[in-house]
Amino acid sequence: MSWGLLPQALMQMIEVKEWHNMSRLKKRFTGEVKAEISYSLKPPNAVQALADLARYQHFVVEWQAFEAKFATHDIHVLWETKSFQHLKNQHMPVRLIIKTIPALASLLGKEQLLQDWQHKIVTFMSNSLYEPYRDAIKNIMLQNIDRIDALSLEDIRLLSLVIPQLKKGLGNGLYLRGLPLADVGTKFVEQHSFIIEALLRVFHPGAFSMQGSLLGWLGCVPHPKDWLVVKPLCEDTQAAMGGLPLMRLTSHTLKSYDFPADNILIIENDQSCYSLPKMPNTIAISGGGKNVAWLFESCLLNKNLAYWGDIDADGFFILNKVRKYAPAITSIMMDRAVLELYQSQMVMENHTLALKELTLLTEQEFELYKSLNTGLLSGNRLEQEKIPLQYVQTQLQQWLELINDKE
Repeated sequence: MSWGLLPQALMQMIEVKEWHNMSRLKKRFTGEVKAEISYSLKPPNAVQALADLARYQHFVVEWQAFEAKFATHDIHVLWETKSFQHLKNQHMPVRLIIKTIPALASLLGKEQLLQDWQHKIVTFMSNSLYEPYRDAIKNIMLQNIDRIDALSLEDIRLLSLVIPQLKKGLGNGLYLRGLPLADVGTKFVEQHSFIIEALLRVFHPGAFSMQGSLLGWLGCVPHPKDWLVVKPLCEDTQAAMGGLPLMRLTSHTLKSYDFPADNILIIENDQSCYSLPKMPNTIAISGGGKNVAWLFESCLLNKNLAYWGDIDADGFFILNKVRKYAPAITSIMMDRAVLELYQSQMVMENHTLALKELTLLTEQEFELYKSLNTGLLSGNRLEQEKIPLQYVQTQLQQWLELINDKE
């Protein structure tokens, strides 16, 4: 067993375990963990001390020097008197006790950093509006001291200015960057949304429980993302969409837009979408991949919907996910007939497919999905792009005929 922890080694250990361990440091700041820190110096027993007297004497001298340099009311070396055979009344250092965070900072040479943090907190709270919330604000800032550390004093000033301006519904119908703010750029809100939301919870307790986030509470439109390809497949539909043959829309827009066609074909891959033939009263949508949540409560749910994806694990996974939002959707060219015709075009994926219970597949779809895992086929993936366009055209025409027959 190693014994005799020297000051330099212990300081390095304390810096790693106490100062660089941000989670623990925050808890000491906020009182979740007591501020006092205590570390054993691993003093030797009688056998160890007598076996290496020079090392033992060095251990004692080192801690005597440390105490002479650093000891204060809040930094204390605990000594005990011990008697060993041939060594009577040995005054031995046994434990280092650091009672406060300022004492810890002083010991580790972090006084200036601690002062900077304190100055930032004081600067933020210089706004008289914050006086009734002083303790709660300080607690939030200490819980987020790593984020506060990353902010400049100018950032702190802007943070102080922006908090009173943010109200529920302020951004109703606007993107976050369009918020009507005075003296603060909206990019600041975007960059520092985490600490802003944490502070707003002080002034508006429970306000985020329903909306779930700063963006929802402000009523802002989500930042455009998840762009999907939209392709009208007939001249009349294209004309009704401004004459554009191809466009990209966000999933948010797609969810609320009432397309001027009764038939909607959802395609897994963009390339297959680009190659689709002309189809009356039909619009194709592609590029969403596994993101199909935009179908939830979508205007598209009152349309005739079909899904065409690769015959592989992902294709069936997406189809199952689509059915969660659109139970009546029809799958196209994801059946055994297609597989038997074009099995020679199948490829083998490098990874092993995990068999999942996709409960929203039809019995025939699920059986086909399972067969991809048997190893009896020439591969486990048939890509959409491998199916000849003539066959695609025939199958899509049959889908439209089935729709017309139902009507």
